[in-house]
Amino acid sequence: MQSITYQNKEVVFLFASMLILCSLFHSLNAVSGEIKTADLPKNLIGDKWKFSVDYIGPYEMLGTMTVEITNDSYLISQVGSNYECYEDTINGAGQVYGENYSGTWTWFQMEYDVNPDFSWAKIATTVNSTFTYAGNTHTSFYQEEVTYNPPLEVDKGFPLSAGKGWSAAATETKTTMFTIDGKTEQYTNVTTQTSEFFVVRTDMTTVSAGKFETFVVRRTYPDGTYEESYYSPKAHGDVKWITYDITGKMTSTAELLEYTLVSEGFPIIYILTGIIVAAVVIVGGLVYFLFRRSKKSQFVPKPPERVQVNTEKRARRIPRICNVIKLLPEPFSVICP
Repeated sequence: MQSITYQNKEVVFLFASMLILCSLFHSLNAVSGEIKTADLPKNLIGDKWKFSVDYIGPYEMLGTMTVEITNDSYLISQVGSNYECYEDTINGAGQVYGENYSGTWTWFQMEYDVNPDFSWAKIATTVNSTFTYAGNTHTSFYQEEVTYNPPLEVDKGFPLSAGKGWSAAATETKTTMFTIDGKTEQYTNVTTQTSEFFVVRTDMTTVSAGKFETFVVRRTYPDGTYEESYYSPKAHGDVKWITYDITGKMTSTAELLEYTLVSEGFPIIYILTGIIVAAVVIVGGLVYFLFRRSKKSQFVPKPPERVQVNTEKRARRIPRICNVIKLLPEPFSVICP
């Protein structure tokens, strides 16, 4: 395997920022909360959230990411165990800015969280970028697959309340491959992933998507870095994140731009559709009834024409019949005199 030689520290910073963003978006469906208390949300296929992201460093990475639940019963098998998971599809794109530095990046990630407790089972990420530094253009490709055994219980703290804390631990297997200007390096690391969670406070948080009652949850990593997520029960997820280095300096942020919940949108549509259909049926039936009634009132049947009876022929017909009847035995013969 050919080792990569980094020509400048900016390239290293780029991949460091990608790792930070990757860590940030692993938390999309993690810790949650509501004022006083919050139960675990029940998400549905089609639920979608769009975020702005900003990495703060020697240069700035700006962009947007969209998270959508595309499956709620995806089966993950690992180390002899099967887990039914939510499948979260994450797509993102953006630009890189800095002194003598510019470029673009795209992001694709599949995340599998155990249904219904959102424990992390598997995460697969792909990042492509093209950037120019000091007049030289570079291309990069980054791919990472992470599995947790057992699934990492990042949401074990539900139902949440201010002051509540918990911990999560799992064996993490991470396989990474990245390529810069055609030179590739790949490796696999197996470590124990541990994190400490604490609900710091409740907050009224304003982001582009609106104003939300949130719980601020701090997650601390073994290396001393930490992040704060702002969870909204109304949005069924975090509406804001901030990551910090070990000195407390902010390294990245993300906030909710817009979201769509199937559980909020579709029932209203169904109800309105039902009302409209019922109204159409009722009005249509009433119109048809009135139409039939008006047609009936306009139709006056003519009285039957009186049939002129020829009494002379009738008189001749009766004796003829009686003559036949008289030939019959009694009691028929007594009908005619």
